[in-house]
Amino acid sequence: MRRRFDLAVSLISRPPLIFLDEPTTGFDPRTRNQMWATIRSLIASGVTVLLTTQYLEEADQPADRIAVIDRGAIVAQGTPAELKSSIGGSSLHVGLDADA
Repeated sequence: MRRRFDLAVSLISRPPLIFLDEPTTGFDPRTRNQMWATIRSLIASGVTVLLTTQYLEEADQPADRIAVIDRGAIVAQGTPAELKSSIGGSSLHVGLDADA
């Protein structure tokens, strides 16, 4: 409830720029969906939202541009479509290094 209250207070004044750090962490699915609807509404009304998240599917929905940061450095950036096309095919194969 405290997290919900903090977010509500932050969003009520409709600032031109909002920083959101993992805004849906700990929310149930219904509240999570409501939060994303609110974020999309803010973006549609002209508010700039800077979002940090570990979940790329969350960033993909409302984002115009995405930056992927690894150990403090930007390792990839672009539109969601650009980033998806840069990965390659429709599947990703990951293997374990026996020496690691």
